[in-house]
Amino acid sequence: MGDVEAKRAENLKKKEEAKKQEVERIKAEKAAKQKAREEDKGKADAEAKKQQRIADGIKEENGLVQFVKNIGKVFELPCARNVLIAGFLRNFAGCIVTYYLPVFFGKNFPSFKP
Repeated sequence: MGDVEAKRAENLKKKEEAKKQEVERIKAEKAAKQKAREEDKGKADAEAKKQQRIADGIKEENGLVQFVKNIGKVFELPCARNVLIAGFLRNFAGCIVTYYLPVFFGKNFPSFKP
């Protein structure tokens, strides 16, 4: 009798585990469907806004044009302008060290080539 009860308990545990997995799978499917609906809604909203801008006569600008206008706004602020220039110069210095110095040393010290 002990073996039968053990098998029943084992089968019951397997069934419970299968039910839990099924519930988790259903929850994951629902979450995926909800996410897909939200993405579709976001695309529809963006398309509606674009159509509204076209109807209002507002022309969409090129990304480069938008960048230039916004960088102009950044350069109006002295702190932001100085930080941007400093970052550019730092990256420029890194490029010099990375690309020019090996050429410089190679030309001026040809005996030290690896």
